[in-house]
Amino acid sequence: WWYERALPDLDGLARTRVAKRLAAMNIAPAHRLPPYIGLAEPDSIPVGEVRRYPYPGDLRHMAPVPGGRGFLATGLGGNVVWHELAGGRLLLQEKKGGDNFGVAVSQDARRAICGGADSMVHVLDLKTKQWSQFPTKDGVLYTPTFFPDGRRVLYGTQWGARIFDLDSKQRVLVMQGTYWATGTAMSADGRLVLTANPDGSRSADLSLHLLDGATGKEIRPLA
Repeated sequence: WWYERALPDLDGLARTRVAKRLAAMNIAPAHRLPPYIGLAEPDSIPVGEVRRYPYPGDLRHMAPVPGGRGFLATGLGGNVVWHELAGGRLLLQEKKGGDNFGVAVSQDARRAICGGADSMVHVLDLKTKQWSQFPTKDGVLYTPTFFPDGRRVLYGTQWGARIFDLDSKQRVLVMQGTYWATGTAMSADGRLVLTANPDGSRSADLSLHLLDGATGKEIRPLA
């Protein structure tokens, strides 16, 4: 992305070299760095510079905020921080829950969620910076992920993946698949869900499971 943005401003040999490097990369569109991660211009963080953003504890998960609004991070101890990227300013730091095992931001950048050992879905309004929380009775929550509608949330538990509706404040679907769903992901349109148990010590099931995002039924296990 930096090379592509810089190319029009280069001349002569430098332009030729950068153009050749871009051609050699042959990056598929789906794998390109999205421009909404918080860097307004290629030189907002110069190439080769390392910037450090402090986190008060054992950092486990991070999530970008669409629209160039930085990133959220959380981890053991329950601290949730929100940093802007370009300037490094700390926008929020609060403690929510106990140990958190995931954080996510909705595609419309209206809400963020985190979950973990306290079995609560903690929801942050990114405009007002106000929190709300909803009990789930699902034990420890892992790797929450927003559906495209920004209303439903997918998360893993020791009994498999679940879908929670933030508007109705209740669990709406119990999904099939792996027993310990400590890892979850979904397609961009929310139609397909993937669950897994990366920690083999917790379960004999080390397979990936492909699920229907609407019905929760397993389509097939994956190797």
